[in-house]
Amino acid sequence: MESAAVIDVMARRNLADATACAILRALYVRIVQMLTKLDAALA
Repeated sequence: MESAAVIDVMARRNLADATACAILRALYVRIVQMLTKLDAALA
């Protein structure tokens, strides 16, 4: 989840719009969830 942390840092330092960062973080979390589920299915 290091990428999600980078998104949070960008939002807190005002390097990107907070709303856009929230959307990106939600998408990133969803991708990680899907990959985790895929990995479990293949194991």
